[in-house]
Amino acid sequence: MSNGSSSMHKTVEQPLTEDERKRLVDSMPLAPSPFRTRQFKLRLISTSVGVLVGVAILIAVKKVSAVVAIPAGLIVFAIWWLFDLKSRVLNPLRRYREANEHVWNFRNAVNAAKTVRVHRVQSDTVVQVGHDEGTICLFDIGENRTYWIDPYFMVPGRPPEDWPNRDFEVVEVPGWEEEVGPFSRGKKLRPRATLEFRDLFEHYDFEPPPDGIIPQSLDDFLRDAQARNRRTSGASTA
Repeated sequence: MSNGSSSMHKTVEQPLTEDERKRLVDSMPLAPSPFRTRQFKLRLISTSVGVLVGVAILIAVKKVSAVVAIPAGLIVFAIWWLFDLKSRVLNPLRRYREANEHVWNFRNAVNAAKTVRVHRVQSDTVVQVGHDEGTICLFDIGENRTYWIDPYFMVPGRPPEDWPNRDFEVVEVPGWEEEVGPFSRGKKLRPRATLEFRDLFEHYDFEPPPDGIIPQSLDDFLRDAQARNRRTSGASTA
């Protein structure tokens, strides 16, 4: 059932202001160069140290002179990287280009948009449902309706710090399939409960509506999903 008149959902189509455009563009930053990441730097340093230690040992035991050991070490260093060039350089570079191509496509859609569709949600009650890739939030929005949102399948692909929130927005950009957000406007909301995906949908193949609005109260939807999941599980194992 609804937990108060403050719970609501409304959708408006409105002109895209320059401030809103900037907020949308900033929600998907360009991917950093793979050669500036901490992992790449650590791998480069560890390889270099390994070669230097090997050169120092050869010189210390006087098996070879520094004139021979240092060029040999540089050759070993180069061969080491060449043998693993695909995984260390080419694959990260390809993923970097693909990620930034996705970013530029998004920014082009935002810059071309004249209007956006904004979903405004206010709620005092939320239940979280954990799955392998993130956490779904089910908000009570009153009038026997529940709002389904999974930030991990939106832009930027993660929830804000103050999530879940009592008051937030989700934005649809013309020409872009993924929703953008959520953008928090209120205070953080403590979940009433945290459930596991398998307890509701492991055997019940539920497809959330495109607008995220489920025409059932939060409690009715959870009760119905658990019952359908149990029934389908029993039928499949009978």
